[in-house]
Amino acid sequence: MIAERNAQTAADPAAPGREAEIAVRLALQDVTKRFRGVVAAEGVSFSVEPGEVAVLLGPSGSGKTTLLRLIAGLERPDRGTIALNGDVVADPERGVWVPPERRRVGFVFQDYALFPHMTALQNIAFALPHLPRRERSARAAAMLERVGIAHLARRYPHELSGGEQQRVSLARALAPHPRVLLLDEPFSNLDRGLRVRLRTELKALLGSLGITAVFVTHDQEEAFELGDRLVILNRGRIEQIGTPEELLRGPQTPFVAEFFGWE
Repeated sequence: MIAERNAQTAADPAAPGREAEIAVRLALQDVTKRFRGVVAAEGVSFSVEPGEVAVLLGPSGSGKTTLLRLIAGLERPDRGTIALNGDVVADPERGVWVPPERRRVGFVFQDYALFPHMTALQNIAFALPHLPRRERSARAAAMLERVGIAHLARRYPHELSGGEQQRVSLARALAPHPRVLLLDEPFSNLDRGLRVRLRTELKALLGSLGITAVFVTHDQEEAFELGDRLVILNRGRIEQIGTPEELLRGPQTPFVAEFFGWE
């Protein structure tokens, strides 16, 4: 299990797969993105403190995935700035643009995006082109051990269950030691029992790594369990930001009240 493996590495800094993560502060200021005139993000401003897990929560079409892609550098904002630890990685007005491969941001996609012709080990090693081959394999094996599926190293994606594919995708995102981890509804394709188990393990893993993370979901229960702070989105705009406790105390807008069933 992820949590069990993680407890071992947390207790022993020299354990296989143990690495020093550097948590960073992520900040978005007035970020706007439109696709053919359709608003995907409008004047979005929020920050994620070092080691914090922020959850983007809202209905389909609210701009959650677009914001992840903007942070990762897979999309360019029309306006606004995105910064990591004060270093601006996107600012169209000043012509600043840092490409995805230089941002050190890990991304777990909703469909996992595993290469079907590669084994689990090879999928993870692919994310480490800067390392010598032997070191790539060792790092990939250590990441499989960390997420609890070392015994599946030689299996191909079609030979893995949905939960196992999700673990490979997570291990691949973490292997390069990213400064920020982005997760786009990684449990949405799994049955409820497995979702509950894996999100508990993910919470323990993120906590021990101390990595800054942004998690996208439309599942309120998932958001309240995983998030240190929640960013409620509606049609590309922020409706409310707060801790789970603050949101439970009451809504600040009619949309939030309706979304959480308080009306």
